[in-house]
Amino acid sequence: MTITQMQAFLEVARCKNISEAAKRLYITQPALGRQLTAIERELNMQLMIRSNRGVRLTPAGIALQEELEKAMEHVKSGISKAEQASYGYSGNLTIGLLDELDIMDELVDVISYFELKFPNINIKFKRNSFKALVDGIYDGSLDAVISLSVNFLGCKDLNLRNIRRCQEAFAVPIGHPLAKKEALSFGDFRGVPLAIVDRDDCSEGVKFVEQIFYENAGFFPDFYFTTTMKDAMFWVESGKKCAVINMDMTVAKSKHVKMYPFDGGDDFSIQLASKAGNESYEIHLLNEYFTMQK
Repeated sequence: MTITQMQAFLEVARCKNISEAAKRLYITQPALGRQLTAIERELNMQLMIRSNRGVRLTPAGIALQEELEKAMEHVKSGISKAEQASYGYSGNLTIGLLDELDIMDELVDVISYFELKFPNINIKFKRNSFKALVDGIYDGSLDAVISLSVNFLGCKDLNLRNIRRCQEAFAVPIGHPLAKKEALSFGDFRGVPLAIVDRDDCSEGVKFVEQIFYENAGFFPDFYFTTTMKDAMFWVESGKKCAVINMDMTVAKSKHVKMYPFDGGDDFSIQLASKAGNESYEIHLLNEYFTMQK
């Protein structure tokens, strides 16, 4: 007998009326009737007598009601103790974030959730570029990382969870000649330097941009390499360089930059990553939170 079935039986026993009990349980009368029938079949005994005037418990039903009332009190007490233990749990959760990634709404929601449910867990956020974030997961200085999925391509022993899809785009300073066009294609960037992090920081990101240009325009772009994502976005916003990024970077909202979204043909997303085998309670709670957001 499940807890749901116990609650159904007890509600009918208290109301002495299936229609009223169904309303209180927010289910249909047929659904409630099936639960009651299932209980009687499982126990192989008649628990109630139904008539047009309502429901009357049999002696077996009366005995069962008394015991289930006690059992449900124990269940409620156990749940309450579990909640108190969760509220009282203390720990630390350090989350790495990709420089210039615009996920403020998600971070505010995460903080609000933990402050409400687990106020004794201390959350810290650390911004960094691609390689430093992955290194942080492996050396244990970061419990989890929120970054672009390209950050984790080729990485082993990581648990990955998609947070949301990304939209690729060309980022062009408003003073650049290309910004005068209503639409842009890959061919428009022949001979135009693109700011991008170097291969040591995110080799998969460089490969992606090279591949997408070659597939769509038949050439490899000219790159202006930087050591971090923050530096790359600086060169775009300062008006000196263009870039291929996505609409979830903070520079996309800059009044100094014009964005041209395009379909990259790849399922790029913002992901939550943690080290495989990390079974800490904090990581469990963080994954549980993002599971609830689906």
